Amino acid sequence: MMTVVNFVCSPEEAKDDSFLEKRIREELSLSSSNFIDFRWRKRSIDARQKNIKINASFEVGIDEALAPRYTSENFKTLQAHAPVVHIVGAGPAGLFAALQAIALGIRPIVFERGKDVRARRRANH
Repeated sequence: MMTVVNFVCSPEEAKDDSFLEKRIREELSLSSSNFIDFRWRKRSIDARQKNIKINASFEVGIDEALAPRYTSENFKTLQAHAPVVHIVGAGPAGLFAALQAIALGIRPIVFERGKDVRARRRANH
């Protein structure tokens, strides 16, 4: 079962995982016998008053593990004789295409016609 829990706490309390787990259990009226898994969903700082507060929002799984939001890809080493694909442009789409090619066992060669990084940095200042 997945649920969302919202509450307000101090910045010090927001850094303490044991406090957060205890507070989530209190909000959901759960005993310590229930297994919970939680992760930050959203947090914001309310600094309008002298006492700064954190508006905390958590995704909580009860008696089940939460699936990771992002998974890391384990890329295999490409063989020298692997097929080659040429990708024009090293923007977001080009880099994504290169990653997809690697995941499929294809060697990407990315072409970028722009200046090198150092020259681009000087041009923007």
